[in-house]
Amino acid sequence: MKGTSTAHKFLGLLSLILIIQSCCEDKNPYVSDCQKEPFKYLGNFPLTEEKDYLYFEPGSMWIYECDSTLELDTQIMTTCRIEKFAKPYISYELLSFERTSTSHDVTYKTFFATTNIPYDEDFPNERQYNLRINSSQSTGRDAIFFYPFNENNISNGSSPTFYRGFLDSIEILGKWYNHIRIFEVKLGSAWPRLKEIETWEGARYTVYWSKNIGIVKMNVVTAKKGQQKDFIFNWNLKEYNISQ
Repeated sequence: MKGTSTAHKFLGLLSLILIIQSCCEDKNPYVSDCQKEPFKYLGNFPLTEEKDYLYFEPGSMWIYECDSTLELDTQIMTTCRIEKFAKPYISYELLSFERTSTSHDVTYKTFFATTNIPYDEDFPNERQYNLRINSSQSTGRDAIFFYPFNENNISNGSSPTFYRGFLDSIEILGKWYNHIRIFEVKLGSAWPRLKEIETWEGARYTVYWSKNIGIVKMNVVTAKKGQQKDFIFNWNLKEYNISQ
C-alpha cells in the first residue's frame, strides 16, 4: 500500500508539472518553458530605397535596342505588387513582379527561395531579388538585385552576383539617367537572347539600374554558338513609358 501511495503521489506531481507547463505555453507559444522570456518584437521593415528601382505599375513598358544587331526587345510589366508578411515578432515587406518580353516570347519573374523570417535579434533586413526566366530557349534563375547596396555582399542565384557600385549618371543612346546601381552576375542565363545570332546560354552580364526608371542597360559577355571567343554586346534602353 505504501508503494502504491508513493507512486500515486509521483504521478500526481508529474501531472501538475505538465499542466503548469502546458498553461504557460498556451499563453505564449513562442516560449518553450515558463522560465524563458518571450521573443521581443524586432520591428516593422517596409520597403525602402529598393522600391524606387523595382516597383512599376502593370502596363509600364521598356524598349531595349541591341547595339550589335539593332534588334529591339519590348518588355511590359504584367504584375507588380508589394507583399506583406507578419509574425508576432516582425512585420516585413517584399516586392514581386513579372515582366514579359513581347518581342522574344520570354517571361521574367521574381523568385524567393523562402518567405519565412526566422527569429533573429540581429535581423539583417536584407532582400535578394532572383529573376527567373522562362522561354523556349532556356530557363534560369539569377540574383539581379539585392538590398542593402554593399560591395562586400555576394548573393547567389544560379551563380554569384556582386554589387559593383554607384554612378551619379550615365548616358545611353543620347539620354542621361541618374542614380545608377550596378550588379554583375558571374555566370547566368536570365538575360534577353538575340534572334539574329545564336549564342551560348550562359553569360557574364552586368545590369545597370536607374532610380525611378528601372533597368537602363545590360552588358552581356558570352560567345557565339560553337565558338570560344568572347562576344560582347549591350541591351540599351531606347524608349520607355512607365508609372510608379
